[in-house]
Amino acid sequence: MAEIKWTAAQRDAIEASGRNIYVAAAAGSGKTAVLTRRIIERICSPGIHADISRMLIVTFTRAAADELRGRIGAAIEEEKLKSPDDRHLRRQALLLPCAKISTVHSFCLDLIRANFRELGLPSDFHAADETVENRLFSDTAEELISDYYDGKISGEYAIEDFRLFVNTFGSATDDEALQKTVGALYRSLCDTPDGIESLSHYTELYMSAAKADFMATPWGEPIKRYLCSAFKYYEEIFSRALAYIGENPEYAPYEETLSGELALLRSLDAGNMGYDELCDKINGYTPAKIGTLRRGTEKSPEILFFVAQRDAFKAEMKSLRSEYFCFSAADIAASFEFTARAAADLRRFLLLFDARFSEEKRRKKLITFADMERYALTLLWDRKNDAKTDIACAVTEQFDEIYVDEYQDINAVQNKIFSLVSRGDNFFAVGDIKQSIYGFRGGRPDIFKGMTDRAKKYRADMGEGEAKVFLSENFRSCSEVLGYANRVFSKLMNVEGASGYGEDERLVCGRREGSAPAEICVVEKETTAADDISSEADYVAAKIRSLIGQPKRDGELIKPGDIAILLRSAERKAPQYERALKKYGIPCESMGTGDFFENPEVLLAFSLLNTVDNPSKDVYLAATLKSPLYGVSLDELIYIRRSHGGGSLYEALKSFTESTGFAKGERFLSDNAKYRALASALPADKLIWQIYTETGLLCLPNDTDTAGREIARANLMQLYRWSMDYGGGNICGLHSFLGFIEDAIESGKKITQEGAEERTDCVKITTIHSSKGLEYPICFLCDCAAAISDKDAAKGVLFSPELGIAPKIPSENGFYLLDTPLRRSLICARRTEISFEESRLLYVALTRARERLFITAQVPAKANAATEDIYDTARSPEFSIKHDAYSLYLLATAPNYLNMLLCACPYAPEMKLKTVRAELSGETAEHIAAVTQTNDNILPYQAEVAVRRLDFEYAYGDMTKIPSKLSVSKLYPTIFDEDDGSASYEKATTEEVSSEIKIPKFLMDEPDEEATAAQRGTAMHTFMQFADFDNVYRSGIEAERDRLAEQGYLFASDREKLDLGRLAAFFSGETAKMIREAKHVYREKRFLLNYPASLFTEDEKKKKLYAGEEVLVQGVIDCVIFDKNGEAVLIDYKTDSFRRGTDAEYIRETLRRRHRLQLGYYKYACEKMFGKPVSHVFIYSFALGDAVEIYDL
Repeated sequence: MAEIKWTAAQRDAIEASGRNIYVAAAAGSGKTAVLTRRIIERICSPGIHADISRMLIVTFTRAAADELRGRIGAAIEEEKLKSPDDRHLRRQALLLPCAKISTVHSFCLDLIRANFRELGLPSDFHAADETVENRLFSDTAEELISDYYDGKISGEYAIEDFRLFVNTFGSATDDEALQKTVGALYRSLCDTPDGIESLSHYTELYMSAAKADFMATPWGEPIKRYLCSAFKYYEEIFSRALAYIGENPEYAPYEETLSGELALLRSLDAGNMGYDELCDKINGYTPAKIGTLRRGTEKSPEILFFVAQRDAFKAEMKSLRSEYFCFSAADIAASFEFTARAAADLRRFLLLFDARFSEEKRRKKLITFADMERYALTLLWDRKNDAKTDIACAVTEQFDEIYVDEYQDINAVQNKIFSLVSRGDNFFAVGDIKQSIYGFRGGRPDIFKGMTDRAKKYRADMGEGEAKVFLSENFRSCSEVLGYANRVFSKLMNVEGASGYGEDERLVCGRREGSAPAEICVVEKETTAADDISSEADYVAAKIRSLIGQPKRDGELIKPGDIAILLRSAERKAPQYERALKKYGIPCESMGTGDFFENPEVLLAFSLLNTVDNPSKDVYLAATLKSPLYGVSLDELIYIRRSHGGGSLYEALKSFTESTGFAKGERFLSDNAKYRALASALPADKLIWQIYTETGLLCLPNDTDTAGREIARANLMQLYRWSMDYGGGNICGLHSFLGFIEDAIESGKKITQEGAEERTDCVKITTIHSSKGLEYPICFLCDCAAAISDKDAAKGVLFSPELGIAPKIPSENGFYLLDTPLRRSLICARRTEISFEESRLLYVALTRARERLFITAQVPAKANAATEDIYDTARSPEFSIKHDAYSLYLLATAPNYLNMLLCACPYAPEMKLKTVRAELSGETAEHIAAVTQTNDNILPYQAEVAVRRLDFEYAYGDMTKIPSKLSVSKLYPTIFDEDDGSASYEKATTEEVSSEIKIPKFLMDEPDEEATAAQRGTAMHTFMQFADFDNVYRSGIEAERDRLAEQGYLFASDREKLDLGRLAAFFSGETAKMIREAKHVYREKRFLLNYPASLFTEDEKKKKLYAGEEVLVQGVIDCVIFDKNGEAVLIDYKTDSFRRGTDAEYIRETLRRRHRLQLGYYKYACEKMFGKPVSHVFIYSFALGDAVEIYDL
């Protein structure tokens, strides 16, 4: 093997010692090789002879740790061959398997296991699976919320106004919203060193800020930074505009208006003005009417651009007024004071939740990944004195050298841990701020940036102190790819507040070979769906097909496995690329498409366990019988079903087996009886293991290869581990465990198949996040016209480690929420952070390719696109001006990746720009490739055309997201405000859908001994729909029940589900009397009505947009009567169950809270249908045995 020639910077990183060293390693710079070489030389060099057992080496993943351990082992063995008598090397080889080379969580876990008594943990604790953790989290939160509602919490954890707390952090009508919000805040706080107690610090900040000028507070800083950048940009634009007008006097009528705007901008010193002064200036802005040019004056592309920018400035000033400068001093002070109280209440709630959650985890002998870091920090940090504990001092003494890789993705807790175990002169961290893309996991690139900023650049003769080394030479990509990347990021990463992209950060090509320029292709197509990128996918597939078989630089032919398609988000887009590639016979593999619960062996195990829990579930029973375990054929199943006229398949199987001696049936019935008996005595995990071992399930399937059997076994063992985690050493029955699994399935949680093998020779379709650390000869960065959005901005409560929480303020009646300046500040800060992270994602994407880089985007085509393309558009210098004036403002407001790329680099020798037009008929990829137009010499002004089209936003885009018909049970006042793509409108079916799938009639003919609450509720509603009230009073409830069953209104199984006692209470009460005496009675009154769309948004802009628009809403009202006075009365039956002994007033308030919205929509429907107001709305609660009136609807 040829010896590696290390660069000077790499050699510095390998040899520097005696101080903390921070290596800023650019993409493709060989950081793993450098880190490995440094460790090997420290161990093997005669003058050093470091001990591997006294090194702590932390990597980002277990795979990386295993790879590093293997490389070190191979190097030690190589050195041993050179020096076979070296005792030190032989000792290092023996110590290597036990060396501390691990992930940060593994290091924390080892520390916890060694000190579990100090933490009060059981010795046999184990790490919880995420699914188990989520279920436990949800159960604990639900119980705590219920206790607060019941008034059971007192003392230091009491919350004075819990309903206000619910409205602030959740929803008055949905406890799950509260769980979701406080859960997210809890996890975010756990990523800070002070944890929940950070809220005390935030509370003090809020109270002190309430007395200060808002712009002088930490919350004013993000807004100030945004304003300075925006005003600086427009000042530059208007200065250029006036200079241009000076050279072109025909546009002099515009001069006065633009001069006025420039004067205003120069007077707006956002960095030093107070809030009131800025508020007066911005709110006092009235745009002057721009002058009129002389008739016949042709507008140049330059003047069109300047006028368009002036319109953009007017819109920006209007937006600033509504977003940041619409609050009075009293509003701001009140917002800080309210947020301080909310933070104090949240602290009380989370401290009690954390205590209960921790106790429940201890009881089940579980710890989570977040616990690992928190417990480790507890062992190492004396919070009171902000000093190391004795344990931390002992750990520090164990290690002479500490190495941490991927430090740009570290969080604050992890950083604190490493600071506590290091000496201050033995810490070696490797990272690249430009590749920090895990902000959603709590990654803090500012930590590594702070470390490198305070360190001095390494020199061999430097004095004491921290040192930094830059590895900028890229040995992966060709010069064209790197040249293009440097041009892009010298703009994107040099804006105000970004990471910086100077000479030390620029990528230097470490390879001599050249290749083709990076290629940007814009696919134009008229499309109605935002997620429809089929034309772009077709173009990419055609391009890939044309590349396959061509030679690479090394002479080998391009194969599908040499190509990767990178997507920002793959969930809805990847399948379109899969279809396009498969259409041309190109093999492909898309990440994350496998679902754990869809694996045959998992489905079989789940079916078998369900038959043990309840053999009357026909679908699970049929699947189990037909499986290899029992081998019942489809013909046999049909014969069994037909041989028994009614009842369940289980009853048919028993009858058929008894009459025929069916051997397969006898075996199943015997097994089922045995396991059902065991299920009542054994916890789920022990029962599952016995079933596994006795049925041979772990050995199935026998007809697959060895790898297939291993994958199947791994999946079944995962199911078994879940049963152990869920039980946590306590009794957990099979029924409860199956409910837990069903929750996981219903939540939509995707779990990739265990041990799934990666196919080699196929096109990889993956996300940018998943591609980090990988490289491919050819990369396609696709879907670059997809909108950059911040889903967090739609959340009611935001969090920032620096600024704390920012909730909206509930109105006095609780029907709507008021935004606050604190929340607007966090949104502004978040917008900036997102723009920085998106630029880093682009950096990762553009540096994956070794030889060829293709960038594609599908954009809406203009009506005249048949005769006009981006090269024939009017000559305009827009891109060159934006390029020259590029700033944080342009980055933060960029709509998509293509806009960012073209503004940052409108033209370069290392890039080409193409346009492709897709016909409306949806032609094939061959035709798309045929009409491709290329211009390698595109000028800067020409590229702007593509971005101008991308900037276009369809004014009624929100309307396209509204379904034509909705079920009334799915509506709520802000359903149309969830425009981040996460909202899921549930369309109504031809019948008002229930939460339960209707059971076929042939399965309903026999009583069901294990009816669910939903089935009992359905039975009660059916009785109330068809019951003859006169006959009930005349003959009794049982007689009426039998009559309905005989006439087919009730299934036989429903007869036993009726609660006769509660029905008797109803018919003896005032509600039944009122119905019986009414002039007109309408039961199960169905409606299909148009509701104003504006009812379902609280966004004022959308209210105006939706004015006059309607949504078709479908529903069923239990009962509407016109009483003896002719007044309309609406009655809704509810079978909600409550714990025995629950206070009646609590039940009434809970029913009002749960069902107020739905009944409000029913009331609206009644008034529309009957043309007169509804005087009373009642819920009749069978649990309460009384009617509850709903007021103020």
